[in-house]
Amino acid sequence: MIKKILLTILCALLLQGLYANVNLDVKIYTGYSINSVKVQPLIGKYSVYEDDKLRDEVLKTERIEISVAGDSVLVRKVGRSIGMFMTVTLSGAGLINSFLITPLTSGAREREYDDDLRISVVNGVLQIINHVDLEDYIAGVVQSEGGGSTKENEFYIVQAICCRTYALNNSRKHVSEGYNLCDSIHCQLYSGKCKNPNIQAAVFQTAGDVIVDKNMHMISAAFHSNSGGMTANSEDVWSIETPYLKSVVDTFSLSMTNARWEKTMSVDEWLNFLKTFFNYPTDLAEKRALALNYSQDQRKAYFDNGIRLADIRKGLGLRSAYFSVKQSGDQVVFYGKGYGHGVGLSQQGAIRMAQLGHGYRDIIKFYYKDVEIMSYEQVMIRNY
Repeated sequence: MIKKILLTILCALLLQGLYANVNLDVKIYTGYSINSVKVQPLIGKYSVYEDDKLRDEVLKTERIEISVAGDSVLVRKVGRSIGMFMTVTLSGAGLINSFLITPLTSGAREREYDDDLRISVVNGVLQIINHVDLEDYIAGVVQSEGGGSTKENEFYIVQAICCRTYALNNSRKHVSEGYNLCDSIHCQLYSGKCKNPNIQAAVFQTAGDVIVDKNMHMISAAFHSNSGGMTANSEDVWSIETPYLKSVVDTFSLSMTNARWEKTMSVDEWLNFLKTFFNYPTDLAEKRALALNYSQDQRKAYFDNGIRLADIRKGLGLRSAYFSVKQSGDQVVFYGKGYGHGVGLSQQGAIRMAQLGHGYRDIIKFYYKDVEIMSYEQVMIRNY
């Protein structure tokens, strides 16, 4: 018994040490083809490494240029060459480090990032990886995903815990490509260093906290902009039934900006879309009438003839799959509710709950069923 207790304590100490040093490799500028960048330290100085070999140092007043040279990267500083390497790493030498990166091609904007940088050439363009502390990354994600839409600190806490849960639960999503996560909506939006002190405070206040299901496994913390008054079951959108991602009536979202939308198109365009992509029998009077006057008072998974509403949303680029259709002359009008896939937490609903005085635990448990919030260390110990 004593040995078991000692082993548990030892595991806890080891895991706490591991968490304190959790870093992620995040591919940045996803979707851009960049051939050359300039990098300048903003806080601290940076050491330039080729593998583990120190090649140079870059001070706060200096810039280096990194560009494609065949299958290698050419690194230059103030008109002189530092070298040509397969991979170059810029490692911060101080306790706190941040840098400015400016793409010189592709039209991408310059950004600021915390921590370190690793650059190599993949498929003829630069692959740019931000090696970043987990909590610095989470702060950047919260700011990118919705930090400008509210000043509610309780919402920042909710978003931080959701984003952290997602990051840790999906940290191997791109491991075969040499990094953990990308900075696009394929993973989580991440546009650089967080500059909002309230978001930073919310992130570090909850450092390490994640959401777990009743089996003490981290959940897939899905979220979207606005539910339109009712969230969706996971199986209705992604064909995967998940016990904690169940539909809930969400009146909190109804008063928010993205609660409703409209889209108009011609009758012919709508019917041709259904016929072309789903082989819908628009020549049958009954089916045609249904398509032109379709009602969805509560969220449904299917339109008609086994057609998934999520597929219609994707095909037409609609804000959500929660819509009704009414004919108006030679036009049809989509009367839509909500914005996004509708599964899990509604960001705007969570903001409204925060405005009404609900705490972050209540907000999270409203949108995710039968879950708890606990530290990542506790999760690892319980699943050890």
